[in-house]
Amino acid sequence: MKNRPLAVAERVAQLTPSDQLVMSFITYAELLKGANGSANPEKALANIEKLKQRISVVYPNEKICEFYGVWANKLKLQGKPIGGNDLWIACHALACNAILVTHNVKEFERIEH
Repeated sequence: MKNRPLAVAERVAQLTPSDQLVMSFITYAELLKGANGSANPEKALANIEKLKQRISVVYPNEKICEFYGVWANKLKLQGKPIGGNDLWIACHALACNAILVTHNVKEFERIEH
């Protein structure tokens, strides 16, 4: 949200009416953490509320947990683990067959899709 990267805006502009834009519960939690630690929490939280009006938050389910169980072990055995939150986000995208939008490509490219 901070930098509003052009590539993300362009990708969102390409969405069709049948496409759905969502965010993982982990992303939502990270946004809330950042907002509450910001210089102006009220403004930041209000911006997150506006975002939530356009982008739904998707919460965990069994399928996401199953992907997490598989990938956490697979990456560990390969010696290529990724951060816990990033792993949840990746597994969330895999379980929903979604496109993951991130600046942290290096972390997520370890997961085959």
